[in-house]
Amino acid sequence: ASYCMAATSHFRTPFNGYSVKFSPFFADRIAVSASQNFGIVGNGHQYVLRRELNALNNATTGGVGVGGGHPGTLPLAEEARFETADGIFDCAWSEESENVLVSASGDGSAKLWDVSRPPFQNPLRSFNEHEAEIYTISWNPTRKDVFLTASWDDTIKLWNPRENVHTQGSLKTFREHTYCVYAAEWSPHHADVFASVSGDCTLKIWDCRKNHSTLSIPAHDFEVLCVDWNKYNDCVVATGSVDRAVKLWDIRNPKKELSILRGHGYAVRRVKMDPFDEDLCYTASYDMTVAMWNWKINNPSSNNNNNTLEGERGVQPSPLLRQWRHHTEFAVGLDVSVLNRGELASCGWDSSVQVFSNVGPDPLPIL
Repeated sequence: ASYCMAATSHFRTPFNGYSVKFSPFFADRIAVSASQNFGIVGNGHQYVLRRELNALNNATTGGVGVGGGHPGTLPLAEEARFETADGIFDCAWSEESENVLVSASGDGSAKLWDVSRPPFQNPLRSFNEHEAEIYTISWNPTRKDVFLTASWDDTIKLWNPRENVHTQGSLKTFREHTYCVYAAEWSPHHADVFASVSGDCTLKIWDCRKNHSTLSIPAHDFEVLCVDWNKYNDCVVATGSVDRAVKLWDIRNPKKELSILRGHGYAVRRVKMDPFDEDLCYTASYDMTVAMWNWKINNPSSNNNNNTLEGERGVQPSPLLRQWRHHTEFAVGLDVSVLNRGELASCGWDSSVQVFSNVGPDPLPIL
């Protein structure tokens, strides 16, 4: 179902939001990771929320913003909540089991949860090897049986939750970054390939069958916080940095970036490429905004001829297509649905979770 739903949804977490992820199985299911006291000290909550799609039937406008009408608002209801002693910074849904997800904890552990089981039977497993916080987790969308953890101990670890039932150990540790690894993300095209970014200012491309990275790019002059792969071109990667910019890279020609996207006022905390459109990407920033970009617009070598008339008139089209300002604190969590075209979710330190459409009305701040 790749329809675009114009209805917005929101939820408030008692703690500060860090990460939001759409389920790859259910269009109405969303995971949210949150930490107490902005993740500095305190507990964590891993939520699973469900959009109450039946509420559309009760909405006066039917939930679609046509003819200038306001869209319906769909409630986000808590389906499950798992509590941890330390903050939770990220989560990832299993790609092979619809009720299973894994979360990244401030104590360096990755915890595996099953939504279909009661809280006292959770977590199913805890993977304890990292010596510092795990900042991001990525479940392999191609192989479906393994996930990566990226940690502030400067390493990335590869895990198979089935294989390691008795040993509890990771399959492999990747040590090459010289500072905190802020993100590691699987390629959606190649089962063994992933990208990582770090406080050492580099973007690295890895093949998990090898011990060392296959490519290392000095991507930004400041710390690199996030990375994502294009879903249509298996050589294009996006990075976001403390330098406030997003850069698009072709890993076959890494000497110069394909495109630089500028418009955020502070560090770019998340970058996500659109699963339905090769040219679109989205960002969340410490400037409290979420943005939508066409990364090919300011790329002189692009064959994309959109907006050429404007260009011929001397008006430079902007790659920044839209910017949302519904968060009142740092916007740090962002995801794009692979099931509903144009549907986004964001969360932030203002404790709000918002689901909205890239063509619908702006979601309102939760006061």
